[in-house]
Amino acid sequence: MVSLASKSNNPKLAIIIQLARELGLRVHEAVKIERAAAEKALRTGYLTVKGKGGLVRDVPVQPIAITILKSAMEQVKRGEKLFVPHHLN
Repeated sequence: MVSLASKSNNPKLAIIIQLARELGLRVHEAVKIERAAAEKALRTGYLTVKGKGGLVRDVPVQPIAITILKSAMEQVKRGEKLFVPHHLN
């Protein structure tokens, strides 16, 4: 799936899939990650996500996910979501 997503019109899909797999997130939880939440996750080791039914949970961040988050953060400014274009926020 990651390979197919990498070849799509939106290569960020592959990053979303990898992040969801590594952290055990639903796809919609991964898509909604804000840069501030990613920065906090790098400091604390836990990513706070709001999931199904409004349930808020802290997910431990694995080393591979740290690399993925850092890479995604380089592409967006503070105050933006990692995977949603600014004009759609």
